[in-house]
Amino acid sequence: MTQDPGHPAMALNSRFAEVECLAESHQHLSKESLAGNKPANAVLHKGRGHGRALGDLGWPCAIPM
Repeated sequence: MTQDPGHPAMALNSRFAEVECLAESHQHLSKESLAGNKPANAVLHKGRGHGRALGDLGWPCAIPM
């Protein structure tokens, strides 16, 4: 059985993986912020809606906007 990269389900699966990864990054930032990590707190509050900010700090699966 082969997977068709052009199938709509593949695009949906890819998007779900991106959203899941962004949620995990946000969760990590939230935990760091609660632990008193000031840079994480700044990114969490200033970078809302900007997945690029997570990538700038080294989070590997941030979604480029």
